[in-house]
Amino acid sequence: MRSRDRLQDELSQVAQLDDEQLVKLAELDLELKQRSDIACTDKELKQMRQNLQPPESAWWWYLDPVIEDSQAKTWLDKFDWVWNVGTVVCLVVATSFITQTAKAFSNEGFDFLGTLSTIGQGAGLAFVAGGALTDKGKKAVESTLMSMKIPASLHAEATFGASLLLMGAAYGIHQNLPKVGDFYFDQAQQHEKNGEWSQAVQSYKRALNFAQDDYKSQIAIGFLYEKLGNFDEALKVYKKGSFYGVPQFLNAQARVMLMSELQKNNWQGGIDEDVVREAESLLERANKAITNYSLKWDDPSKDHRLSADIQINQAIAEMAKLKYEGNISEKTKNSLNEIADNLFYLEDEVKKSQSAKQDPVTIASTLGSKRTKCYYQQAFLLGRISGSSRVHGSDPLMNDKDLSDDCTFGLSLGVNFYIPSDVTLFKNYYKKFISSNLDVHSASEISNISSFMGLVYFYRQQEAISKYGNRIVLIQDFETWLDLANQWSQIIQKNYVKGYKKYTQDIIWRLLLSKDGELIAYFAYDDQSRELGNTQTFITQALEKKTINTLSTELAKGGKIEFVDFKIVLSPEGKVKHILPWAMAYPNTLKYLGENCKDENCKNLILEPRISSVFKEYVPDLNNSSELGALQAILQLNHNFLALKNDKGIYYEEPAIFKLKVSADGQIVDYEAMNQVAIQRLEKQLPYANFKTPQFPELVKASYTNFRLEVRGFQIKFAPWSDPK
Repeated sequence: MRSRDRLQDELSQVAQLDDEQLVKLAELDLELKQRSDIACTDKELKQMRQNLQPPESAWWWYLDPVIEDSQAKTWLDKFDWVWNVGTVVCLVVATSFITQTAKAFSNEGFDFLGTLSTIGQGAGLAFVAGGALTDKGKKAVESTLMSMKIPASLHAEATFGASLLLMGAAYGIHQNLPKVGDFYFDQAQQHEKNGEWSQAVQSYKRALNFAQDDYKSQIAIGFLYEKLGNFDEALKVYKKGSFYGVPQFLNAQARVMLMSELQKNNWQGGIDEDVVREAESLLERANKAITNYSLKWDDPSKDHRLSADIQINQAIAEMAKLKYEGNISEKTKNSLNEIADNLFYLEDEVKKSQSAKQDPVTIASTLGSKRTKCYYQQAFLLGRISGSSRVHGSDPLMNDKDLSDDCTFGLSLGVNFYIPSDVTLFKNYYKKFISSNLDVHSASEISNISSFMGLVYFYRQQEAISKYGNRIVLIQDFETWLDLANQWSQIIQKNYVKGYKKYTQDIIWRLLLSKDGELIAYFAYDDQSRELGNTQTFITQALEKKTINTLSTELAKGGKIEFVDFKIVLSPEGKVKHILPWAMAYPNTLKYLGENCKDENCKNLILEPRISSVFKEYVPDLNNSSELGALQAILQLNHNFLALKNDKGIYYEEPAIFKLKVSADGQIVDYEAMNQVAIQRLEKQLPYANFKTPQFPELVKASYTNFRLEVRGFQIKFAPWSDPK
């Protein structure tokens, strides 16, 4: 190469070469070109070229290796056209995938992820396509391949391999677009949780762009519209899925149709009958779609969450037919009774849905256990109006507390930025329909056990106390207590019927009796005791007499209601093991009642100490679920007498958890903060003003157990403590 440089320098100084010299120069240049393979493979050539930087006119420095066909070409080179065709095919297919991917990202405008993906794929496509289809691109690709020490004979194969990889990458990204959709769906859920509803709608739409047939994203958009009260837009979305018979869309369409019509009718019944019929038809189709008669009722593959939501909507459809009645008719009572009976089955659906596999489409279109628990509690409310036997054994004070927890707090305050239609619906029904027929809170008329218990043990309205306080009396004659205790012990042991299940633990009933021994009410605070009580004929027949109605009539005429309140402990075989006044078993409630009694009349409801002296004390077995159920009710009732602090917030989603040490008579003797919310937010203190644990040594005979206290602002829940295993 350097010799050719010197020759060129000499030639530049010669005016003209003769013919013989020109022929000789041509022969030498040809020989140089033919031996370029030797020169081009020299390891020092590239370095020398960089050092000398010869001009482009010095062509000998830029020779490509030229090998004679007989020596250079292999049999594989004959198939280069195949590789070239394959490269073009791969590029066409890759272009198709990249275009579809870019379209999915661009529908709602490019975000960072869409921009990054599109640019990355586009750059790869441009490089490979340019190398295969343009001269300039070919040189760039060949230069790249040479730098990677890939022989020229394999350049076609290498280009095809690159195009194949590009196509594979584009295909892989395209096939995983549903996962990108899942990313945007999760993003939308987070926006929704934060109350950022406009961003949530946009993210749901992005998710749908990546999976056009994804029912989950489709129905989530409709459900968000529904929760925001935009029923018209929600209905448009739901109808698309209902067209294909998807049960979740059928259920959601029926639900939004009913809510929309109820809203137009000021959340009152008596809406358009055609709308109700269409909604009922949709719900029936949805129910059939998820019912497999070949499976067991409790099969885990059944969508129990959707089943519960369908049942709730069917109950709403029935309620939507009922017009407001100040004095409820028997026909309406029967309708409410049927609605209540159907809603009672929701308890089983809640239990099953907790262990069953959750369908993503159902999760995206229902409120789940929050809504189900609320409507289950509404069943007790409706059952009390209609006189349903299903509410026998249920303490209305506990029902009202559960109703407040699961509806007012759990459903209404348990969401961030909207009030579910269910809350508005039942709030209106409660005010205009239920409260007029079930006077629970004012207790101005003692017409049912709810108002009776409210007056005696909880609500304590001054108007009611002044009107009835001196005429509603807890009997203070110990002989009457003993006579009634003996009378009902004999009734129970004579008429008791064992349950169809095998029970191993004791049963606890609470009986309120008139001075004549008539049953005013019976309560049980655990499932086993309630199940057995509701199957006892002597109890159901006594309740059918509706003694409270007779007593309230006498009260209205100026008479008295005199009663006793017993705790009865039975063996599973029906033997009465213990019977004693309820206030004797749980004197702490008596203490709170006395402290809150501001009127002389209400002192008639406080048990005289001498009555307790004629009954035997016993130490409860706090391993017994019935004892724990009764103790839980006492804790909840005592809570109602305590003043809650309101400086830490009305409601917060994550609860503060305390571990309580509780005595058998219902006193909190010690407590411990168990999570960061309790430690930091509540500063390790129970949320009661001026609360003090009793200052006394632990009694040897007293039994203690641990309870769990969950605090979410004004929502307070007690439950037996269960250590994690």
